[in-house]
Amino acid sequence: MRSIPALVAVTVVSTFIVAACSSSDGAGGGGVASVSEEQYAELYAKGVCGGFYKCDCPPSPVYDFADQAECEVLFTTSVADSQDASRNEGLTFDPECAAKRVNSFAGNVCVDELWDYTRCGVCQIYHGDTPKGGSCTDNECDRGLECFDGVCLDPCDRIAEGGSCVDTVNKCEAGLFCEGGTSGYGVCVAGRGEGASCDDSTPCGADFGCQNGTCVKAALPGESCFDRPCLTTQCVEGRCATTPLGNPNVCDLY
Repeated sequence: MRSIPALVAVTVVSTFIVAACSSSDGAGGGGVASVSEEQYAELYAKGVCGGFYKCDCPPSPVYDFADQAECEVLFTTSVADSQDASRNEGLTFDPECAAKRVNSFAGNVCVDELWDYTRCGVCQIYHGDTPKGGSCTDNECDRGLECFDGVCLDPCDRIAEGGSCVDTVNKCEAGLFCEGGTSGYGVCVAGRGEGASCDDSTPCGADFGCQNGTCVKAALPGESCFDRPCLTTQCVEGRCATTPLGNPNVCDLY
């Protein structure tokens, strides 16, 4: 039996995308409102391993277990170890965040819910107490904040022109474009608006896409892409796909 790599174990216990859990956030399925620190590892393991087998996922290239029961034992131990590490760092457990993660497994886990590739709305199972604007290096930021470029920031705040940005973390203000932010830190610059000409060197602004050399309003997941590009996913049979990575999240065992 192969164990979970330490980095992955820390990731699965510390963060998840709330948007990916919107369909079963305790609203429609009678989910729990909070999960205790002692319950979390076992409940998380049951959810993620149950989803992996329910969705008929392809064999994992990383993990090796014989069946769902062995998967649950493996994940329970690894998540519990990560919780110990978080407690040793002095981080605070968030029972409401833990409940959202556990409740998410009661929804349609075989289809990724919509998300925008940023960290806006990310929920951390463990968090620190450094306030917005404070200095940070890793997990020290308070609930709902993200350590970004050494400062605790709210990833839902849009970045002004000239500010640092990363496409997968935050968004520039409307009309701006995160230049150079696909592979690291970029800068928010003025992007071209609807109707302007565009190409690889003169991109459109946020929420727009370049279609036949002209900036048009990009289509969201689930919308028609017959005559405009998709904002975050690929166009499949005339509609923007709702599964950004091609596999449900549970197939990656998170």
